[in-house]
Amino acid sequence: MTTPNQDEIIGRVADLLGVSEGRVRADVPLADLVSDSYRLVEMAIELQDDYDVIFSQADLSAVTTVGDLADLVRSRAG
Repeated sequence: MTTPNQDEIIGRVADLLGVSEGRVRADVPLADLVSDSYRLVEMAIELQDDYDVIFSQADLSAVTTVGDLADLVRSRAG
């Protein structure tokens, strides 16, 4: 599998959260899009399945923006 680009990951995050892609930009804090930590974990599980990557709890704790999440996916997929 090739490493996904940031726009692809952002589009997938928008799909998973059911929000328009216009609301999901790299600089947007995940807290503005995800109302609770359980939803963030669900989204992380989906992304792990989609891109065949694994995140630890520490990885997710360090993620604050959509861009951080995209960077994490890309670093694990590459």
